[in-house]
Amino acid sequence: RERAMAFRALGAFGRWRVALRPALLGLAGSVVAGGLSLDAARMQAPALTAGTQAPAACPLSHTRDTYTGVIIESDALAGLDVAQFASALSESCVQWAEQGIRGVWLHVPLASSYCVPVAIGQGFAYHHATPTTLTLVRWLPSDAPNSLPPGPSHQVGVGAFVVHKGCLLMVKERSGPAGESSH
Repeated sequence: RERAMAFRALGAFGRWRVALRPALLGLAGSVVAGGLSLDAARMQAPALTAGTQAPAACPLSHTRDTYTGVIIESDALAGLDVAQFASALSESCVQWAEQGIRGVWLHVPLASSYCVPVAIGQGFAYHHATPTTLTLVRWLPSDAPNSLPPGPSHQVGVGAFVVHKGCLLMVKERSGPAGESSH
């Protein structure tokens, strides 16, 4: 149920990306798109509490992967409103491109789903989702083909046959695609 709600929420933002642009830029008022009314104030991240500091605007905190890419973890989005996130993401991608970074992976938790339309508008694409996180990717080099792996699309069953001295041992998984059949 939680996964279905996450997909509906993220799907709504993705479908009405263009219509929501005024709200994403922090303009006052509400936007109606496809029968959905979203108030600009609700598109804000939670405010910082007294005594906390805003994250550095550029670049977003990240880790490097082993394939000349960066991974923006979900904690990098904490405390950023839509405008701060848009600015930090844009500046970070420019800096990373100058440094030769090729792929950017952005993990967006449900609490920061307001960041999804901004990232999509800056060239990110959906990669995969879990019940609590959506992963977006962006290929930075314009002069090289995208070599990021595609998102998962299949589930593979596992089984084995072992023949030893005329005896046959069959191993089959209990759950999953191979476990569903009774033969």
